[in-house]
Amino acid sequence: MSALMLANFEYSVFIRGILFPGIMFVILCGSSYLIMATNMGNRLGFLVAAAGLAGWMFLMSIVWMMYGIGLRGKDPTWRVTDVITGTNNLTIAGNSNVSDLASVPFQSSWCKSDADVSADAAYKEAQKLPDGIAKTRAASAAEKAVEARFAATRAKVKQTTGWEPLCTGSGQRGDGQATVDATLVRKKSDPSKTPQAIFSESTQYQSISAFRQGGDNYLFKIRKHKFFLRHSPHWFVMQVQPLKTEEVEEPVLGPGRVQLLNEDGTPQVTKTEKILKELDASKPITSVVMLRDQGSRRQPPFLLAIFSGALFAIIASVLHQRDKQVMALAKSQKARPASA
Repeated sequence: MSALMLANFEYSVFIRGILFPGIMFVILCGSSYLIMATNMGNRLGFLVAAAGLAGWMFLMSIVWMMYGIGLRGKDPTWRVTDVITGTNNLTIAGNSNVSDLASVPFQSSWCKSDADVSADAAYKEAQKLPDGIAKTRAASAAEKAVEARFAATRAKVKQTTGWEPLCTGSGQRGDGQATVDATLVRKKSDPSKTPQAIFSESTQYQSISAFRQGGDNYLFKIRKHKFFLRHSPHWFVMQVQPLKTEEVEEPVLGPGRVQLLNEDGTPQVTKTEKILKELDASKPITSVVMLRDQGSRRQPPFLLAIFSGALFAIIASVLHQRDKQVMALAKSQKARPASA
């Protein structure tokens, strides 16, 4: 029986998770208290050790809260609110402004790319110049002109619909793409975990456009870091469309890579579905509407900082009152006349 109990203590993750922090707390904090208690006394040693622990936890919590490390809460994520198939059905979304996207024409990219620049007439003219500073400046000016045209298109869409188009390589679009894949692709191990899935593989569709709205009410900004008092709802919509497929027949080969035949003498073939890198215009567009969940990454260290800071202040106040009493007692003893 004792061997079974020891085995349970050794392999149980839950028990180890309780024992290890407890043992570390007893060894580290207990040894400090033991040393102080032998020099200062039990009560004073406990107060000094507790003040040191509370002060250290207060400073550590502030560092955790500033950098979002250590004791962390829930990370910010995109929460899917609606999966809508067909642009005509955008009116059923929880956010009523999503219906404005039905009037936005399809555009594969909202930013300049190498293909866009190479197709530009000004860029072609710049490439005809001899290599040198003039050619580099002309090519750079052509690229800026192409980007300006795309920027004007994005600004017009945002002004008319209230939704800002996102570039293909933007960070927000990449973050949202991961959520879209997890929502639309059916999980093979447990399909019940993906009830809104309509595809079996992520290669069966392609994202064609993405839009964002809200989340811009920050108080001030330092470089890339934004500081908020209260977050406004941050919406994100990504539209995907299925890719074209074709049926491919492959011969069935037997031993020695010999073509196998059916009973009627025709060759045996297997039919597989091949996905083409081309959008299927006959299939409807699927819009995935997401709302940003800001999470609570810094909430646990914030609460810990308040608790440890208050505890440190209380213990420091008790120690201060004790020092005042000791100094007053010492002063009264000095003022007392010496006995004959």
